[in-house]
This record gives sequence, C-alpha cells and structure tokens, in this order.
Amino acid sequence: MQKTIDFEETIDGSWFGIVMSYASSGTICFDLLVTLKKSDIKISKSKISVYLDSCEDISVKGANSPVKWKSSNKKIATVYSEEDDEKSYGTEATVYPRKKKGSCYIYATCQGKTVKCKVTVKGRKNIQLVGSIDSYNTRNNTFYLNFINFSDKKVKLCKTGATALDSDYTAFDRKLKLKKSVTIQSGKKKRVAFKVIGKNTWWNIKDFCVNYSVIYRGKKYRLASDTEYTWRRKKGKWKKLGDYDFNY
Repeated sequence: MQKTIDFEETIDGSWFGIVMSYASSGTICFDLLVTLKKSDIKISKSKISVYLDSCEDISVKGANSPVKWKSSNKKIATVYSEEDDEKSYGTEATVYPRKKKGSCYIYATCQGKTVKCKVTVKGRKNIQLVGSIDSYNTRNNTFYLNFINFSDKKVKLCKTGATALDSDYTAFDRKLKLKKSVTIQSGKKKRVAFKVIGKNTWWNIKDFCVNYSVIYRGKKYRLASDTEYTWRRKKGKWKKLGDYDFNY
C-alpha cells in the first residue's frame, strides 16, 4: 500500500490535507480529507531598540508555513528575510533602520495570524566622523581638512596630538596643532585648519594621512584621515570606518 499527502491553505489560513491511498495494482483508490488545527505563532521580541548604525534580528516561532514580513513605515525601518529575497518570506528576519529616528511596527503574518514587534530607532551609537584632507597651503604651512559629523552627538577635536604622515618618507612627517579645540555638532560640516609645527613639508596631499584625537560621549578616540576615508585605531589596529550612506 502506498500513500501520498498534499497540503493546501484555506482562505482563513487553516490547512487541510488530502490523503490518497492505493494498492500496488492501482485498482483501489480513495481520498480522505483531513483538517489540521491552525498553529499558534509567536514573535521572538515584542519590542526592540535599534541604533541608526546597527541592525537587529527577530524571528517567528511555531510556524509551519511561510511567514510574510512587513514594516508599517519604511522610512523608519525595513525588514528583510534571506529565505526569499522577492517576498521576504522566512521565519527569521533582520530589521534595518533607515534615515531618521522614530518608531514603527514590524508585522509577521503566518497561517492567518499576524504578530507585531514595536521598533524604536535611536541615533547613532558609535562615532561617525568623516574627515578628508582638502589642501595643504605651503605659504602659511597649514593642512585644511573637511569634516562631516554623522554621529548622534557633538565631536570635539583635540587641540594637540595631530600628525601628518607621509606614505613614502618619514622625513616629511610633521606634528600639527589647532589654535584651539574645535567642536562639530551632530549633522554639521566644518573646515578645520591644522597648523604644521616646524618647517614646511611635501606639497602633495595624496601622500599624506592626518592622525588626530577627538572626544565623543566623554571618551577619547584616535582617528586618521586620508583624502577619501576616515580610520579608527582600536586595540592597536587601524580600521576603516566603512563606506558611509549619505542618505542618512
């Protein structure tokens, strides 16, 4: 005796199965309708907080059919599941913040039931300061850097401790200083002049990287800029601070 089972979903989200049994000779065949009880699904977290520079995973438990995810406000946060790129089906998903702070709901629908998770998007948790070398003026012996502060709070540039390092020759390395400490507010841009201590150096800014110290949320950070990126020194190693999304 052989058996096959086919499942289909009804309009209200419940499931039924058709069991077909038949003898090997194929002379006997009958169908049996079996109604299955709808499962009770639960979401792993009823509410979450996420920063603009991070993401958060959520999931649905108790599902035996595809899960459809949806955000109530895609300008605040979006949701994505890798199991189906096109329809965002799957029991596990990741919540990504978008452009601004605020709150919204992430809905998961499965087997006719919808559960939700409240998402609160906060500001950026980590320092996000973009600094690039704009020019070096040999007349006044000064490096000029352009800064954009994507951080959630203000960033303070320290008056001392900055250096300009040449990529090829240490003889061109120079110590730098500010006339006074400079504060860059959140979301603001500023052009800052770093005065060279001592004699002039090599004129080509593409050969240089400027290291400098900043204060953010009461902690001191060591950052480094070249003509395109900002780097951060952590645990003795330099790490590029990513490719910034200027839509934020």
